Amino acid sequence: MHNVVTLRDWLFVKSSKRLLLERLLREPTRSWTRTELARACEQHPKARLDRNLTPLLDAGLLQRTGRRYRLVTGHPLAGRLRELLLALGTEDLPDLG
Repeated sequence: MHNVVTLRDWLFVKSSKRLLLERLLREPTRSWTRTELARACEQHPKARLDRNLTPLLDAGLLQRTGRRYRLVTGHPLAGRLRELLLALGTEDLPDLG
């Protein structure tokens, strides 16, 4: 397991990126505010999440409606990211289908 943890840390240099994906995938139908996402990523509630959210929004993995964000569960990468996180040791991620 040590090698998997090392690979996970290398792949997700900042744990906040991994935590963001884990939280979104753990509760795939939930809509989140920026403050809720910051707390879920173990960041200060006022933390700037643009570096983490913008690529997900641009890729179509995350949808913004007003001030709320939601995972696009039907996106082709959502299931693959779930599988990757499971392979890297994340537990309790529900099926997206």
